[in-house]
Amino acid sequence: MAQQRPQQSGRQQNRRPGEYGYSTRTGQYRDTSSQNTRARSSREEYRGQTRQRSNREAETYGRQRRYEDEVRYERRNDSTGRSRTLAERQRERNRQERKRREQAEEQRRRKLAAQKRKNAKKRRKSKVTRYRKPINFNIGMVIFGVIFIYVVSYVFAYMQKDHVVIYEVKQGSLAKNTTYTGLILRTENVVNASKSGYINFYAREGEKTGANSMMYTIDENGTLAATLAENGVSDVEPSSEELKSLRSEIMNFSSSFHASDFNEVYNFKYAFDSSVLKMVGLSMMNSVEALSLESGTAFERGSAPASGIVEYYTDGFEAVTKDTFTPEMLDKTNYQKTIIKNNDLISEGDAIYKMITDESWSIIIELTQDVAAQLEEKSSIYIIFKRDGVRIRAGLELFSKDGHNYAALSTKSSMIRYASDRYIDIELVMNDEEGLKIPVSSVVEKEFYLIPEEFAIVEEDSTQVQFLKEVTMEDGTKSTELVDANIYNLVDGEYYVSTDQFEAGQYINKKDSKDTYSIGKKASLIGVYNINKGYADFKEITKLYENNEYCIVKANSTYGLAVYDHIVLDASTVGDDQIIY
Repeated sequence: MAQQRPQQSGRQQNRRPGEYGYSTRTGQYRDTSSQNTRARSSREEYRGQTRQRSNREAETYGRQRRYEDEVRYERRNDSTGRSRTLAERQRERNRQERKRREQAEEQRRRKLAAQKRKNAKKRRKSKVTRYRKPINFNIGMVIFGVIFIYVVSYVFAYMQKDHVVIYEVKQGSLAKNTTYTGLILRTENVVNASKSGYINFYAREGEKTGANSMMYTIDENGTLAATLAENGVSDVEPSSEELKSLRSEIMNFSSSFHASDFNEVYNFKYAFDSSVLKMVGLSMMNSVEALSLESGTAFERGSAPASGIVEYYTDGFEAVTKDTFTPEMLDKTNYQKTIIKNNDLISEGDAIYKMITDESWSIIIELTQDVAAQLEEKSSIYIIFKRDGVRIRAGLELFSKDGHNYAALSTKSSMIRYASDRYIDIELVMNDEEGLKIPVSSVVEKEFYLIPEEFAIVEEDSTQVQFLKEVTMEDGTKSTELVDANIYNLVDGEYYVSTDQFEAGQYINKKDSKDTYSIGKKASLIGVYNINKGYADFKEITKLYENNEYCIVKANSTYGLAVYDHIVLDASTVGDDQIIY
């Protein structure tokens, strides 16, 4: 029968498992607490050993991994492609470590040497006594400094003040002129053809021709020019005087030409061609009659009916006078000039040329109401021709027509110069005062005391004016003092003297007389500041004419200006007796 496990006591029942055990070998319960303690210790120790072994394995594994990483890295960076051994790596580390220690040691030695040098320098300084230099007073530098400061201050003051501009007085005039376009009227006689045919001229246009002079020929069949050419008569060289005249015509036209009057180019061309042909025709006159008899050519010869200036054009104004003049004639937009040329075919009764038989001529111009009022009292006036600047004096006659004001300017001068013109541009010289020309900005007005001329003292062979001025002595007694006065003008027996030399209320005594004069009366003069002497000296002027910019003053007056004097351009920039240079 199976053996039963004995009944356990209460203490045994309450033991924790492992404290008591049943031994199958002996068949009895026994106390196992000590055994359990040793077992626990063994387990603890085993666990510790296991952890240590695991740590060592992990460390070994980490080193192995790091080694493998280093090998892989070195294989990547090694150009030969082979890995270095651990010993080689260790040697490389040792070399780097030695190099680092050597560098640290070298740096330490350098610091130590620098500290030694610094200490030695301090020791040397502590043994040296500094020598103090004495103060060296350089008079040259002081003078240079004073001059430099003076120059700088002078330049600064010069930059700050108003600059004085000098103007040189010159002789001149101010002409207030007005430009007009006038209609020329002359005594002109038109000559008509007595028969039909081809005309050739033998007198130069614009020159004076005597009565009965050979003027033209009319060839009925037009063979005269061909006959002259066949016989070589037309191959004539003009003289130097004739060439000079042609060049003068060209230059005169070129100087007066305006693009707005382009039709004048054709008129000039025809006139110039006629001049050349007529010039050649004059040389052919001796051969015309002989060739005409030989060839049997019939032509009519024409002579000048009277002496005068010949012109080979007509315009319909030949018979116009001042009385038959109409305002529409001043409009030249519809003006037409008919020019007769050599070898032109003409009919009987046609105008072939005209003669100007009188040197007198006139120009009609239209005036405004204001200008007509200004010229009402004048009987003559200067005019200037715009083409060439010729200036002449012409008689002036004003008249009205259809509510407009006109002037007839008549003269006997320069008629032949403008014989080929019907309209001409002129200037009326309204004001033409001549004298010293100075800017308006130079004029200044100044006050002076007036002293009668009989109180002045002027010594013989001297121009200096003196006055006996009454003064009070220290003891209260009255006395006189001879004063050299600066005179600026003498008008109506009274001297103009500076207000700086005298005071209001002072008395002037008359020489060798008991008469006295109390200073107080004042008057103003206009003038300029003359700086010929280096300072601003007032000089009186007498205006003859002025405009907005300049004025004309009287020249060579006793107390005034002269040509080439130097004056201040702007009188407001200086004062009386101010030093300029």
